[in-house]
Amino acid sequence: MNRSDSFCTDLHPGSLATFSSPAHPTVSLHSAYHFYASCDRDTQGLLRNCTWGFITKSAFLTLLIKCPSTEVYWHILTSLSILADRIAPFSYQARIRVYPPVGQGTPLELGVEEITAHLGW
Repeated sequence: MNRSDSFCTDLHPGSLATFSSPAHPTVSLHSAYHFYASCDRDTQGLLRNCTWGFITKSAFLTLLIKCPSTEVYWHILTSLSILADRIAPFSYQARIRVYPPVGQGTPLELGVEEITAHLGW
């Protein structure tokens, strides 16, 4: 994992990550809090169990979620439509990248438009 993909958990809520690499400027904490506040209580609970944050890479806003266990990873994957719905107001071209637990596979990355198109919204 390179420096631009590293996570830290020293901000409130405890799962919010910062990404300080110059290649990946951070989205303001205000935006991250707004996203978190727009999530329902169950989704907030899932996010609290993960390390998460936003980066911008080229023109795309990307929500990164690092899952600590297979169970949390599964719950995050089943909540992708909810997460996509909450990110869409920021950018319909946003992406969600979900990292499984260390050593258990490669990250899954989907566009918000792919998730919502699959659901027929």
